[in-house]
Amino acid sequence: MQTLFPCKRPRRLILIRLMSGRMYPLAKMIERKHHIKNAVLTRRFIENSEAFRKSFKQTIWRID
Repeated sequence: MQTLFPCKRPRRLILIRLMSGRMYPLAKMIERKHHIKNAVLTRRFIENSEAFRKSFKQTIWRID
């Protein structure tokens, strides 16, 4: 487990596991909107997302 930035391999996909708390509904919304499981997103999507910037510290990141 490590934080997203600085990211040693920024071109890789980032697997976000939003375990609990108020970030969980955001994860479910992303999964439904993009038809994906465990909210696998590109770094560009995350950087452009206001919701992620606001709640960045509550997010658990794992870089594959």
